[in-house]
Amino acid sequence: MSNDLPRRQKINIELAEKANNTHLKNILSKLLPRRDRNKEKIMFECECSDPQCNKKVPLTIEEYEHYHKNAKQFILAKGHTAREIEKPVFKKKSYTVVKKYSLS
Repeated sequence: MSNDLPRRQKINIELAEKANNTHLKNILSKLLPRRDRNKEKIMFECECSDPQCNKKVPLTIEEYEHYHKNAKQFILAKGHTAREIEKPVFKKKSYTVVKKYSLS
């Protein structure tokens, strides 16, 4: 993980990844029948602060929407938490949901 980046730049990188994932989710929501939204796993981009990260996080559309109801929450590949800008709030085998300390 790229620890030498300024705090605000790390948050900006994560915001960009989250925006890309939200765009993907919106497209797939239109294509997938509602009954399949909790069955099919989609490989979303890790929303961590490492600009070189290419890890994927497998989630259903419903899981993605659930975690992002809180705008300060991001979904990261396991082990990608930057503790200076976020704290873990939920952990699964392959990913961690984190909450930003501050987005201001």
